[in-house]
Amino acid sequence: MVYGIPFSELEIRGFKLLVSKSKEGSVSYSRHDVNGKIVANVVLDPTLDVILVPLKPMLHPRRNIAECIYLRLDPPIAIGAHSRVKVELAIPVDYGVVARSSSAYNIIDSFVDTSIVPKVALYGTSTFGHICRFIQVTQPVESKPYLANTELSISNDTGKTAIVRNIVVPLEDLKIYYKPGTWLSSATSINMSIESDNIANTWVEETEPPTADYEESPDITSSAPSIVGGDLIRLKKLSRFKMLWGY
Repeated sequence: MVYGIPFSELEIRGFKLLVSKSKEGSVSYSRHDVNGKIVANVVLDPTLDVILVPLKPMLHPRRNIAECIYLRLDPPIAIGAHSRVKVELAIPVDYGVVARSSSAYNIIDSFVDTSIVPKVALYGTSTFGHICRFIQVTQPVESKPYLANTELSISNDTGKTAIVRNIVVPLEDLKIYYKPGTWLSSATSINMSIESDNIANTWVEETEPPTADYEESPDITSSAPSIVGGDLIRLKKLSRFKMLWGY
């Protein structure tokens, strides 16, 4: 499995991706599960290339289900009073299938690696809470195709030791980079500032990709309303997040 290279057939754990051409000259993309069942199918303009890229971990980018990612740290991180720590993390990415021309692209399919159980969590109360993609983050950092490396910087601005078990990060400014011809990917850095026993601020820092040969993945954050439980809701676009219900 590699990112950023046009393919006609590609196997990813639990799925087979095919780009096929009929005798009449029409081209189609299809994704098949382990039983051979077609779970996604799109007819394509023959002039388009089809590539695989890593995407923000939103579950369903076109439905805008999640506005944040909810990271559960295992083990938790302890930070001394008025101290700062930096740790390496690896967060899951979604897979995106992109049909591209020389000047444009369009995401025609997206899905999650079958080794990951997709989960959604509510941070906060049912009235004022935020819908998040829930992700368990373990240490040490693992190197796997469905994980993007990132750096987490935590500043403890209080006068006593703080223990961080959870971090809620807005997806709005998160960027994913990948190295074409490999399955390597990385994400922009995450910052957290602790201001009290149960309140912290988080944001994403604009950072360069690891090397010049990395490319930025398409930004699939949509302004379209979300579909939750059959109802349409419009999620707020967040660039900074205040964690009011503990960390």
